[in-house]
This record gives sequence, C-alpha cells and structure tokens, in this order.
Amino acid sequence: MTPSMPSTMQALDQLNTSQAPAVSDEQRRQLLLERQAMRIKDLQETVKRCEEEIDQLKTQILDAYPIGDYQAGPLCVKVKAGANRLNTAKLTAAFPADKYPQLYESKLSTKQVRSQFAPTALADYMTIGTPQVMVA
Repeated sequence: MTPSMPSTMQALDQLNTSQAPAVSDEQRRQLLLERQAMRIKDLQETVKRCEEEIDQLKTQILDAYPIGDYQAGPLCVKVKAGANRLNTAKLTAAFPADKYPQLYESKLSTKQVRSQFAPTALADYMTIGTPQVMVA
C-alpha cells in the first residue's frame, strides 16, 4: 500500500509540470492510469480495513447490549433482532411442488432462454448495465 498516495489531480499536475521528464501523450496517459489504479487499490484497502473495524465494533455492541435503543452521546444506537426469513430449502423438502402446487409460482428461466436462443436473437431483449472499472 502506498502511504499518502496523491490524488488523481495531483498526479496529473505532477505529470504536466515543466520539471517532469519529457514524455509523450501516450506515456503520460499510461502513467496517469497507473497512478489512478494504484490510488483505487489504496482506497479499496482502506475501505476494507474500515469495514472490518466497523464489523468488530458492531459485534462488540451486539455482545454487550440486548435488543433496544441506546443513547451514545449525540448518537442513538439501535440493537435490532435478526430478520425472520423462510428457509426455502426446508420448505421445498417438506412441501413438494407436486403435492402443494398452490405454494409455487412459475417464472421465466433466463438460463433456459439463453440455452434456447442465439445471442443475436436476444439482442432486443437485453439491457446493458453501467460500465465499471475493476482494479486487481
């Protein structure tokens, strides 16, 4: 992890200074991309550490306090019971579809659709998600 990694704008400014060695536009783009990727990686690691610490703190609170609302200085801490969810695997085993069809609903299987049609035939039925940047 790079300590005090400069922001993208700072990195771009450094690349554009007159003291920077002469580099082509493509080299400058490549250097900027490398710095942006390093900054993303650094921030992802920071977020991961913060999320781990948050999880630890929440576990400590859950261990120390029963369900209820608590005043913590200017903040309110709410300890809530876990959600009750149906275990569909157990229900399916106990109430099979052939004996209890009223408990089931049919729905379109996109897996089956993809296996039955060529990708070009499905083009009009596709939606495209937001482009993403992944740094590994």
